Amino acid sequence: AQQTLAGGVVLDPFAPARKVRTPARLAVLAALERPTMFDALQQLLNDAPAGVDLSWFARSFNLRAEAAETLYREIPMVVVNVAGAGRFGFAPLRWETTQQAALAALAAEHARVPEVLGLEGRRLRRLATPDLPWEMFTALINQLLAGRRVARHGPWLHLPEHRITLTGAEEKLWRAVALLLQATPFQPPWVRDIARTLAAPETQIRSLLQRVTILGDTYEVMHDRFFTSEAIAELARIASELAAEKGEVTASEFRDRIGTGRKIAIRILEYFDKTGFSRRVGDAHRVRDPTLLVERIKENAGTDSGRREAQVSGRDSHPGGANGLQIR
Repeated sequence: AQQTLAGGVVLDPFAPARKVRTPARLAVLAALERPTMFDALQQLLNDAPAGVDLSWFARSFNLRAEAAETLYREIPMVVVNVAGAGRFGFAPLRWETTQQAALAALAAEHARVPEVLGLEGRRLRRLATPDLPWEMFTALINQLLAGRRVARHGPWLHLPEHRITLTGAEEKLWRAVALLLQATPFQPPWVRDIARTLAAPETQIRSLLQRVTILGDTYEVMHDRFFTSEAIAELARIASELAAEKGEVTASEFRDRIGTGRKIAIRILEYFDKTGFSRRVGDAHRVRDPTLLVERIKENAGTDSGRREAQVSGRDSHPGGANGLQIR
């Protein structure tokens, strides 16, 4: 070429295809304009509420792995491994603030409803950090669990000092009830049958099972019919296996696999649909997310919507994204 018609400095070789003028995106571009990689990364860490995709940063600056790791060690940051998304860097203060938001939400919930053990993961995320993608929130909770700043019981997350316990008499009755539920886990007895077997009032058995459900050890799949958490996990696993084989689950196939009658198999699948674990398509059911199993099932139990929470793509939630160029 004999003439230069135009020129520019590429700021982001992997710019998103949309939302290129949002305040968050403009802040990313401003950071990338800093004179050094060190300055750019430090400003990104300070500005990015959902962290910085370290793989994207290294690719954007054409850094080899060793050079990137050297840079990451020079800048104070919390490096978080996010399942399915790689490593993300957070400014230490921002990460601690995010953790404190989760802890504060749990404390507020304990004060509001002390008789309830805690919150399900997705409910806690919506209350504490609604802008943080689910995968990152999971990494945050795992870190809090590892540090024993949060405890988990079944699907419930709670502060370690907050406990819901059964009385001695309730514990003794629950052991007897649990044996009956475990005897036929996929076809547990009705409350009235348990009451008759144990010579106890129906109201007492129902109240106990509802309390145990709060603890996360049983699930009321249909009125007055409670399944153990282990049974629900196994039923969800079976549904996932059938869906993996054929792409969907039918009532007859599910019935044959779990060895029950058709009616109860249909009710279990309907429960999975209602909770968002699966969705009905015609006469079959498609599993939406086989990796979440019991937590996802419990998350929406008792609701009618069963709507799956919208997933936030990487390019919408943090720097990096679709192929393209963004220059100044």
